[in-house]
Amino acid sequence: VIIEDEKKKANKLIWTPSTNKNSTTTQLNCVVRVVNLTSQQKVRAIAICSSHFFIHIFKGVLSICDDFFEAPTSELIEELYNAFNSIDLSKLPNLNPIQRWCQRPNQCRDATQDFATTCIYKNKKHEIFIPVVLFPDEIGDCSVLSLVRRFKLNVLHIFNGILLQKKVVFTLGGPADAKATNDDLTNSVLAACCLIAPPLQGIINRAYPIIPLCLLKGNCYIAGIAEEFDPNEFTDYWDILCNLKTNTVTVRVESVTKYSALDKVFYEKVNFYATGDFGEGEIRATFQNYTKHLLELIYYNFPSEEINATAPIFALSAFGKDHLASEVTANDLRIKEFKNGPLFSIFDTDARELTKCLRFSEPHILIPLIHKLYKKSTSEKELIEIFPQIQAKIISLEHFEDLLYFLPFSEGGLAQVATGLLHSATKVRKLTAELLHHFDKLNPGKLYSDHLNMYFAKLQQNVLATK
Repeated sequence: VIIEDEKKKANKLIWTPSTNKNSTTTQLNCVVRVVNLTSQQKVRAIAICSSHFFIHIFKGVLSICDDFFEAPTSELIEELYNAFNSIDLSKLPNLNPIQRWCQRPNQCRDATQDFATTCIYKNKKHEIFIPVVLFPDEIGDCSVLSLVRRFKLNVLHIFNGILLQKKVVFTLGGPADAKATNDDLTNSVLAACCLIAPPLQGIINRAYPIIPLCLLKGNCYIAGIAEEFDPNEFTDYWDILCNLKTNTVTVRVESVTKYSALDKVFYEKVNFYATGDFGEGEIRATFQNYTKHLLELIYYNFPSEEINATAPIFALSAFGKDHLASEVTANDLRIKEFKNGPLFSIFDTDARELTKCLRFSEPHILIPLIHKLYKKSTSEKELIEIFPQIQAKIISLEHFEDLLYFLPFSEGGLAQVATGLLHSATKVRKLTAELLHHFDKLNPGKLYSDHLNMYFAKLQQNVLATK
């Protein structure tokens, strides 16, 4: 059953990244239901194929196809085709990349994250919920958290292997009694994509959840191999080998091992979320923001006119020049290796497209001002001058959304601004509370209220109430 591209029917176009701009073919994503009819000694299957990246939402819809498995006919296929392609997506929210970042599930727990619609089949309505904040490479209801818990520290090898665009292979080879299934294989491949996407797009085009070893080609992919094979005999097919039955990772690329060691401090944060009472959203955001920062370092040495024209560089203003210089030096080979790979041109194009989505003026001036708010080195006099400047530039909900992009929730979100509520100077505390109140007024639906925790929210009210 092919689901046609609803973008042709919708009143608003759904945002898509640059990965498809030069493509001459349409990539189809598939979800399959297989039924083993033991009594008839038959296996029957039906697949839904669509260019929509939220294909996993149709897994539940496949449960309405029981009559097909009992007596498959071309008429039933036609009915299913018409039912699925009649799903109304015309009111699906058209979020740009910045809005998607700001409204991620872990960042905005109180917002409505799913678009509700229905599929009508056999005169019955079946509810469908479409996630509106996912990016195109986030396909399937996979779990990064499970991947981290399975491989622990070795997940850094997988992360760096994908970032450096190596051949990453997941396999089921191992003891026969070890627990690992084809579902684990598929979920691991899709979860591995989500270690770096977003912000990096295009990796899903090189992901193969289950594929025969003999069909693997190229130097950059993430693949799941269900068949048994001797890794020592087929070394040309893998750089990083991840065994789901033994939970081990074997690395054949020295640079991957080197940078995994460099990322151990980052892993401490990952492990904190993986072993604590946290969910999938927090662990994904941790990887994605770290990836975003590493990719932003690419722009550090660009000429000044390019710096002012490229969104990623604005986020770097939170770090001192000496710290950035040392980070660039430490990551020099990693940066060069990524830039020489096939995914860099996609990232560079997306980064510049993201810049065009910014709605406030002069971000290269505004963002450094924001970052100064929570630096200990910023004097009281400077703070008193900064608050009115920020308030004068953030004058709409769109401006506020742009601001939140540069203050990721996993790094504290608005708490990075709200720290002024704890300042020793009464004037600074008052200006901080007034700025946060100004943000509240721009945000009437409280869509982003979760960016400020309850402690700071209460503190803000107390400061505003103090004469």
